[in-house]
Amino acid sequence: VLAEADRYRPAAQDAAQFVCSLQYAEANTRHFENTFRVNVLIGGFHLSPSDGDLRADAAGRCLSGLLRYLASGAER
Repeated sequence: VLAEADRYRPAAQDAAQFVCSLQYAEANTRHFENTFRVNVLIGGFHLSPSDGDLRADAAGRCLSGLLRYLASGAER
């Protein structure tokens, strides 16, 4: 079981990093109007690098994935 965990850990870390890259943050929203950016975008997730729509299901999937990542202990 430990050998499998060691083998899958890099994939889990890469997946978590990718999901975090889909989150709107200060650095990637500066071109939006300030009020809209702060009240709507910051913290939201989009579905892919080419789809910038904010959807509740996208945020739910991303947060669920990040929580599973943390629960797995793969960050240790």
